[in-house]
Amino acid sequence: MVRPAATTLGVVTSMVSRRTGAHHRSFRQPTTLTKYSGETNPGLWLNNYRLACQLGSASDDAVIIRNLPLHLEDSARTWLEHLPTNQIHD
Repeated sequence: MVRPAATTLGVVTSMVSRRTGAHHRSFRQPTTLTKYSGETNPGLWLNNYRLACQLGSASDDAVIIRNLPLHLEDSARTWLEHLPTNQIHD
């Protein structure tokens, strides 16, 4: 199995990064957010995902990014995991 390249996840980080500056105790996974399937607007879904994570007390982008694959449906997660290095630039 090919693992996502650090640069690929770095691009995703830039897509969802907006720090709140708040420091919270523990992170609660978003439970009401529909998993991303690849069939809807990715920018809108990423904004909703970031906001749901922030509501769950995540203010650190690294936490938000590490949890992203858990909120992708099978085909979207497979796509992310098989991206070649430097595939996404913005």
